[in-house]
Amino acid sequence: MAELYFETADRPGFDPRQKVPLAIESDGQYRTYAVDLSASPYYRGTIRRLRFDPVTTGGPGDYVDIEFISARSEPPTTR
Repeated sequence: MAELYFETADRPGFDPRQKVPLAIESDGQYRTYAVDLSASPYYRGTIRRLRFDPVTTGGPGDYVDIEFISARSEPPTTR
């Protein structure tokens, strides 16, 4: 389970309530995920920063590959 935290202008810092959980597949395949921040009742006003925690638990030797993070609904095309 990953988590996307957001900081608002009215509420500085990464408040534990200001996050949206994201279920991720752990099968070694790259995937595209869309995160609906409006699902959180705390997602209001101007967003100042985002913080992505790819896993909530982990151990020695565990890793996560992330190709990119975007505010777009689709990945940009490669030229």
